[in-house]
Amino acid sequence: MKIKTVVGPVLAVAVVLYFLLTLTSGGFLVSWSTCRNTVIERIPSPDGRRAAVIYARNCGTTTDFSTQLSVLPRHRGPWGNGNVFVADTDHGKAPSGKEGGPTVKARWLDNRTLEVRYHPRARLIKNATRHDDIDIRYVPDSLPPPEARTREQEMWTHSHG
Repeated sequence: MKIKTVVGPVLAVAVVLYFLLTLTSGGFLVSWSTCRNTVIERIPSPDGRRAAVIYARNCGTTTDFSTQLSVLPRHRGPWGNGNVFVADTDHGKAPSGKEGGPTVKARWLDNRTLEVRYHPRARLIKNATRHDDIDIRYVPDSLPPPEARTREQEMWTHSHG
């Protein structure tokens, strides 16, 4: 008899907790199986211990594509949301890259400093400035990083900077 009187309230509490966790996790408990991560680029740290992994995350037709970045052990792939950076195009305000989200570029300045470049009109959902012992610097930039710029882009940068 005592079991029946306890099961109802316990089940009710479990359902409420599930919905609260779903809401506070950004829908993670409901949507994890419908999302797909596509690795765009893997940038190994200078010492080779870690990698900055840039990837597109697509969670279906009801959400915008996003570009995410995780700092991971060198051979591990992304799972879930980016642990460092998440951005979307803010419904087309920023141009989208090949995978649908905004173009994001990253480079290691040294073993413990990562620079992340993104379009200034991208909507930043997450932009951590530190992950473990890694400092992360952000540069809103509609041009590619200096080493990838064309001669015309470099001339524009110098004449307008």
